[in-house]
Amino acid sequence: MPIAILEIPKDSQTNVLQAKELCEKAGDCLHGILKVPDPEDKENRVVRSNLEGTTLRMSFTIGPNEYPDFEPTSFFPTKDQIEAAGKSVLTIIKESQLGGTQVVIEAWRDTTFAPRKGETPEPVSLMSEETLREIGGGLNKPRIKMILSPQKREGSSFSKEQNLSSEIEYQGIASEISKHMTEILKPENAVTAEVEFADSADTDISVEFDCEVEPNKLIPPEVREYMAESVLHILDSNRSTKDGSGEVWIRQGQPERSVIN
Repeated sequence: MPIAILEIPKDSQTNVLQAKELCEKAGDCLHGILKVPDPEDKENRVVRSNLEGTTLRMSFTIGPNEYPDFEPTSFFPTKDQIEAAGKSVLTIIKESQLGGTQVVIEAWRDTTFAPRKGETPEPVSLMSEETLREIGGGLNKPRIKMILSPQKREGSSFSKEQNLSSEIEYQGIASEISKHMTEILKPENAVTAEVEFADSADTDISVEFDCEVEPNKLIPPEVREYMAESVLHILDSNRSTKDGSGEVWIRQGQPERSVIN
């Protein structure tokens, strides 16, 4: 699921439309050079950050069965392909009006990406509580971030009826998700929650779970799938988040990162 995220300083006067167009061009470039099996698998986002400079972060998952409905089903772009994509994207940036942008390409292993495909019923874990606790005990700094599109910034009709701000409304849902993730895994430290409003986003509601984990204690695929379905079920169960497009990305550890200046 290649995603191009342009992170711009909070006080930047960057034109959001131009930023979105840059993400689209860069994403298409990366998509073509890396030969992503699914021609429609791409996403763009523009967000504000506390960093001084501008960064174009391009992230995707790699693995032996990333595209089960396509040929090839595996996706393992080479170092040369990633380098070539980074240089081409840097050229696109230099030709745009957004100079001085750093390009970061991230390849994630052992993750689960789940887009919303209709209403998700409450999932049932295939693992025992004891096994889940054992997995959760190996996690460090578990956290979730909920990213919302500009269309969601105004909040739902429910929040307006209750005279709630959209920040309070969505923070409550993010806290509900983090609490549930904590109940599932019971890590040493509770899962923290953060809400971010994007300046531009292809997906209305994105939830990203991240944690540090020892190499020999990875969260297995069936548990990641259970976690993702649990998050989607919570989104579907809240009036504020049940409408619009949605996705969940369960990640662990650190990606293989390439920085191109």
